[in-house]
Amino acid sequence: DLSNNRLQALPRQLFLLNKLKRLDLSSNFIDSLPPGISQMQSLVELKLANNRLRKIPMEFALLPLKALHLQYNLISSIPEQLYDLKLHVLLLAGNRFDELPPKISAFQGLRVLDVSQNNLRALPKALGDMTSLVELCASGNRCKTVPEELGRLTNLKRLRLEGNRLRRLPESLAELRARVLAVARALAGWYRVVSRRRMLQFQ
Repeated sequence: DLSNNRLQALPRQLFLLNKLKRLDLSSNFIDSLPPGISQMQSLVELKLANNRLRKIPMEFALLPLKALHLQYNLISSIPEQLYDLKLHVLLLAGNRFDELPPKISAFQGLRVLDVSQNNLRALPKALGDMTSLVELCASGNRCKTVPEELGRLTNLKRLRLEGNRLRRLPESLAELRARVLAVARALAGWYRVVSRRRMLQFQ
């Protein structure tokens, strides 16, 4: 665990730990990772939340990653090479995505996808093909509609859509066996109002 430090770069010796399975680099000042990270051939979980990454390193495609935590960086796209990963968890909240490409559905084994607090104006219909999803979080975006195709996500147990600009929901969502459908207050911009109030409380 190397989280909550002031790291800007990683020592080369770290990449020699080729039996390391989990690495937490959250809350540092990392803006890029060297190609040497591809040597960590046992790494299944990588946490890089709260850093300064603008791009997802292509070298990640050479790792056996199952969980990738990239919340609160400056990322706006997913490299083509990454779609070959067999991810179960992909966390992209608090980045700079304007859209999710339809190819996101290539992550067929994905169980948890978090794209909250980006700049998404819509969710791709291709999400309906990701039938392994158990949790989908897209709160705090700018979506006005939800694709009917989400109704095909029969394994979904948690769907978070609060803080968007939704006016209606597709009838297909009624067929989901979701335990939590957090959309009740999404219609009136409640999320932004409450967030602003909380900020004022801490000033």
